[in-house]
Amino acid sequence: MISMKFLASLSIACALALVVLLCTTSPTSITSILLVAPFVLIFSSIFGVISLLLLRRNMGRLQRIRLSATFAGLPVALLVLQSIGQLTLRDVATIVALFALSYFYFKRAGVTDN
Repeated sequence: MISMKFLASLSIACALALVVLLCTTSPTSITSILLVAPFVLIFSSIFGVISLLLLRRNMGRLQRIRLSATFAGLPVALLVLQSIGQLTLRDVATIVALFALSYFYFKRAGVTDN
C-alpha cells in the first residue's frame, strides 16, 4: 500500500523539480523531450495530492488510482491544448464532458480491491 508519506514526498519533489526546470531552462534552447517534462511533473504532482486526499476515503487502491489519474489529467489536458494554441471553448466543454463521463464510469465500476 502506498503511504501518505510517499505521496506527500512525490508531490513535493515533483513541484520542486518543476520550479527548477522552469527557472533554469528556456523553451527555445532545450530538446523536445524536455518540453514534455513540465506536463509530466504537473500531472505527477496533482496525482500525488489527489491520491493523498483520496487515501482517507474507504475505496480500493485501483479505484483511487483511476480517480486520481482522471482528476490530474483534466488540467494537464487543458494546459497541453493551451500551450499549442488550440484551446477553445468547445475543447474545454468536450474535455470536461469526457472527464466527467470517465469519473462517473470509474465511480460506478465498483472496483473493490484493497
